Amino acid sequence: MTTGNGQVRLGSVAVLLACLLLVAAAACGSGDGSGGGTEGADETLSALVTVPAPGPPQLGGTLRFGLAAETDGWDPANSQWAGSGTTVSYAVFDRLAMNDPDGNPKPYLAESIEPNDDFTRWTITLRPGIVFHNNEKLNAEAVKKNLDRSRSSVLLGPAFESITSVQVVDDLTVQVTMSRPWSTFASALTSQAGVVAAPEMLDDPAGSRNPIGTGPFVFDEWIPDNRLVVTKNPNYWREGKPYLEKIEFRVIADNAARTAALDAGDIDALESSDDEQITKLNRQASEGRYQLYSNETADDAPVQFVALNTAKPPFDDPLARQIVAYGLDTRTLSETLYEGINPPATSLFPTTSRWFNPDSGYPTYDPERAAQLSAEYQAKYGQPLRFSVNVPPLRQYTEIAETVQAQARDFNVEITINPVEQTKLIVDALFGNFEATGFVTFGDPSIDQVFISSRTLKPVGELSLNIARNDNPRLQQALDDIGSTDDAETRRQQWFVVQEEMANDLAFVFIVHQRSVAVFSNSVFGFADVTFPDGSPMLLSTSPLLSGAWLSR
Repeated sequence: MTTGNGQVRLGSVAVLLACLLLVAAAACGSGDGSGGGTEGADETLSALVTVPAPGPPQLGGTLRFGLAAETDGWDPANSQWAGSGTTVSYAVFDRLAMNDPDGNPKPYLAESIEPNDDFTRWTITLRPGIVFHNNEKLNAEAVKKNLDRSRSSVLLGPAFESITSVQVVDDLTVQVTMSRPWSTFASALTSQAGVVAAPEMLDDPAGSRNPIGTGPFVFDEWIPDNRLVVTKNPNYWREGKPYLEKIEFRVIADNAARTAALDAGDIDALESSDDEQITKLNRQASEGRYQLYSNETADDAPVQFVALNTAKPPFDDPLARQIVAYGLDTRTLSETLYEGINPPATSLFPTTSRWFNPDSGYPTYDPERAAQLSAEYQAKYGQPLRFSVNVPPLRQYTEIAETVQAQARDFNVEITINPVEQTKLIVDALFGNFEATGFVTFGDPSIDQVFISSRTLKPVGELSLNIARNDNPRLQQALDDIGSTDDAETRRQQWFVVQEEMANDLAFVFIVHQRSVAVFSNSVFGFADVTFPDGSPMLLSTSPLLSGAWLSR
């Protein structure tokens, strides 16, 4: 899973774990949701800019789409997708569920996804008559095979640890049994974990290089770090789609070069989570040169944070964590390093989210308070607070770290910046070999809660998805209560508790909410018209579904 800057996005536990396995990513961004909110930063980023279609959809043509990064393979259980990989996956595969505009999961490849009364057993019923690209039948055995592989996967397994069995009921029905209530299980099926690949692909040792799904396009060729081509699926189960004859996904890793390719007409569309390019593209869209939509308006905009290791000094002392939280000037970071595109964050959720708690008690920037706490720390330990922060050895991340380092000197805190190759950085995070590590992201907290759950906590030296190693019984009880109900108000109140406890613990220090955009030339239409089979609207994603896109030449 890769995003606009070659990093990964957390719209699901799979995406965040990919983030943890691949990068510590400020760029975990062009992801699965089209959501976000503003916290006083840039108010002018467009949510959606389109031009009128010249008539009904036209058939044929090749859409050239600029990807930000390459993906390591197309196995839904074991390959690491994010923005770029997710965009390609939507062309080849379908998911069991997708989100509506309010972020609620609805059946997609499935006809229904129904829980029992206490959410410990879920029944998935498939739509009849659907076939994979190789003419294998989509049936319950295929879904079971995919879910069982996800359960045993290093990448997706943590999301499924509460599943005790997956059983075939009949040709189109699967029953999933849990060890405890999981009311948000359907949300997990909107992510990579809900992708259904053909059994033949899963049995093929080279299957990750030869994807076979039920999606609107059929895999044709893949030249890594260059292009991936898909062609129209003539037997697609959604009648009349797709309109395009072919999509050519081109990897253009350099952000400015990708925009330049769009300017030159070499590509028809692109993704971006680079603040400089977003600013330019947003301006061009407002001038009528391009069409654009952003993740500016929904609940699950990825939030970037620094994790503090609460299991070892100095951050086993809450005083040290408070100093960092009060001393971090996120507004300056947003305005100087992100051009105001990525607004400051104080929570898992943006301020426009229905789940956002405005009274969580999360610290706001207060250099006087930070200096006071720093003096208390020095009196307690006989020396100033000193710690190291692991960062990927990339310019945009070292610039953030250097800015924070300079801020910290104002209240007598010494920060050592420790550039660490990305794979080692994540291994160190998972095994607790760090004091502070940045910059990782959450996507949809209802799925990514394994990263704050006491259930995934392990001691330093053992692999722990709870990388901050923070054990909070009240927070865990709130997470359990969220998983035990589908009542929106009850869940909202429990998310309020989660935010209060995170503000109290400060195991995670929030930085900004990540913005991303999908941009199209004025000859591309239908990209914003994403619907469920019943015609109701679907959540518009900055990793776009292109089955409804068409070209007017």
